[in-house]
Amino acid sequence: MATPEVIWFGPVNGFQVKGATLPGVTPRFVTCTGDGSDGGPTCADRAEAWRDATGRRLPTLFKRLKINPADVSQLTLGAFSAGGQIIKRLGLDALDRAQIHAVLLSDATYTIEWLNQKQGTTKPIEGFLKLALDYINDGRLFLATASAAPNKAYPSGAQSLLGLKTGIEQASGLTFDPAEDDPLWADLKPPVRAFRLKNVIFADFGMSYKHGEHATLLAPILWPRALGG
Repeated sequence: MATPEVIWFGPVNGFQVKGATLPGVTPRFVTCTGDGSDGGPTCADRAEAWRDATGRRLPTLFKRLKINPADVSQLTLGAFSAGGQIIKRLGLDALDRAQIHAVLLSDATYTIEWLNQKQGTTKPIEGFLKLALDYINDGRLFLATASAAPNKAYPSGAQSLLGLKTGIEQASGLTFDPAEDDPLWADLKPPVRAFRLKNVIFADFGMSYKHGEHATLLAPILWPRALGG
């Protein structure tokens, strides 16, 4: 019998994001960091190692987690911090994207792809962009929160999120609506800015929540609201 699966990526564990899952589903965790400080491959290196001869990564991930794709009724992916480096690579292949039902990013949009600092031009974050464009058209969920916390060589999550918004609008010809008053943020500190285009929802919380709180505090609240659990 097919059942839902939830997989989290990044420097995060079940205790930290308790409640950030589908009802009745115990999430799986692929633990990694952005710099390999845990002694293992970085999140990006893990995703690159999963790439098969056809360019897909999800089949290798399923195999390593001992998941039979035929047994999965709904695949929900979450990421904190550098874990987003995995999801943006999973978004590159159309067959992989087709098997992902929802993506929820907790300050996990870090990338150096979107901004040319000298020219001031943006380049879409390709994997995230492809996921979002698919989800606009078919109603699946893409929810991303971000902070303004600085992050080493990368722009902040908030900066990358705005770059992704621009890329989506340019590629789709559609425009996000302001979403600061969305019910998702009820009883929370309001986001500095928020945007919604159908089921693609972005919220920049500035410095209202620390980087880690996007996983430990926001995700357990927002996942059940967004997923209807």
